[in-house]
Amino acid sequence: QKIEREIDIKYRQATIKLLSEVTNTKELLLIKDVIEGIEEMSDKCQRVSDSFILLALSL
Repeated sequence: QKIEREIDIKYRQATIKLLSEVTNTKELLLIKDVIEGIEEMSDKCQRVSDSFILLALSL
């Protein structure tokens, strides 16, 4: 959970930096999609980790 929180913080920081530094709309959308994809992957990894913990506790 600690790693996922860190990724969330970095996601917000990257989004703010992106919006303040990138002026080309096409680049902005592309980079935003990449950043969101990384954040979504971390959320999915967290859910998988939670599932493994639940599975291990139920054995």
